[in-house]
Amino acid sequence: CYSKDHDHEIPMNRQTHAQNIFRVIQNIKKKYPNILIEAHDRGVSNQLYYQHNLPHSFDENWGFECMWNPMQDLISHRAFQLYEYNLAYSIPLYLHINENSDNENMLQFWWYSSVARHIGIGGLNDTNSAKYRALKNAIILYKKIKHILTRGTFYGIDPMIHLHVAEDTGNGVILAFNLTSRNKKVDIKINAPQFDLHFQTIELVSGTNQKIDLISKFHDPKKILEFEIVIPPLSPIIAILK
Repeated sequence: CYSKDHDHEIPMNRQTHAQNIFRVIQNIKKKYPNILIEAHDRGVSNQLYYQHNLPHSFDENWGFECMWNPMQDLISHRAFQLYEYNLAYSIPLYLHINENSDNENMLQFWWYSSVARHIGIGGLNDTNSAKYRALKNAIILYKKIKHILTRGTFYGIDPMIHLHVAEDTGNGVILAFNLTSRNKKVDIKINAPQFDLHFQTIELVSGTNQKIDLISKFHDPKKILEFEIVIPPLSPIIAILK
């Protein structure tokens, strides 16, 4: 801003810009303390934690504009910045995605649901379409494991394998993804004691909530967790550890 009537330096620097936005956030929070506020791009560059620990602060950060072309951003790896963000910050991300660009395997839905703790969806109008039914089934599964995805600890094994662990129970969710057009054999290998995992069974489920396999009495908490899965093209597989 170059206005001489606004009582700031000319031109306004980034810190002043961020502080002015933060002042608005604080004023709203003081009056409505239970409202959730997402801090959009305030020009703070890589210091996305800036001012988050102050009184009456924001609750979430923005999802780096990955809502416009979410599938393209995922296939091109542009969306990997959300994965990298989760390695650095525990501040939740908010993102609203257009499910019209997803496939019927719900690849897009599950990848973004894993990296954005506050996820919004839209874009599907035909309630009789196969994709709409697939999304409904995916949401049934999402609600089942939502508390782990949104309140658990995120561990990035790699951009295509995400681990979420519930801090209270030690149960977990592993999400594995295949961005290729061919079947992909994946060896899941996780040091369970390192992540304080505690479980007895592993339930393997597709992105549309179809049961794939159940591994019972699998886990010795002192050993490495290791199993192999084959992920269909452009698909996720969800492993529920409980």
